[in-house]
Amino acid sequence: MHKFVKGCLLMLASFSFFAVVGTTTGQAASKTVALPKSYRGTWYLYGGVSMDSANKLPVFTVVRLKLQSKKLNLGVYTTNTPDLKSQAWQLSIASPVTYTKKTKKGHPAVYRVLPRSMEGESLAILGKTKVKVKVLNKRVKALRINLDGDLVYAFRRPLQSHAMDTLLD
Repeated sequence: MHKFVKGCLLMLASFSFFAVVGTTTGQAASKTVALPKSYRGTWYLYGGVSMDSANKLPVFTVVRLKLQSKKLNLGVYTTNTPDLKSQAWQLSIASPVTYTKKTKKGHPAVYRVLPRSMEGESLAILGKTKVKVKVLNKRVKALRINLDGDLVYAFRRPLQSHAMDTLLD
């Protein structure tokens, strides 16, 4: 199985485990807020490419992240085409979440994603930024996701840019 899919499974399993185990209630350090509409919706992360040893074809991995006001859906898809079309579903998971807003003077706001069952531990930190995309050769708006210090970028459509596979090596 592709390293990226294994890593996603491991990451999702650990999130699910901590969400079930950490069901103690407590006061959140900061108040939950509604996620802005510009952050909501479907975002795509490029997982990278690997070779299918059986068919000797490249396999491209795409993660579809759907942010909703109270829920986060994550789906992993693969395809054999470099344009990332005709994707085949591999796995998906949904989790109820809440969001908190953090602002620093002179910097744009960022949002922490918290599983509803354990208010203190954040899954990720979301922020918007513009990054240069290799495929389009221009700067586009992206969702910057901080996962324990590692930055990954999500786009509104599947793009073969900023692969996540380096996180899982």
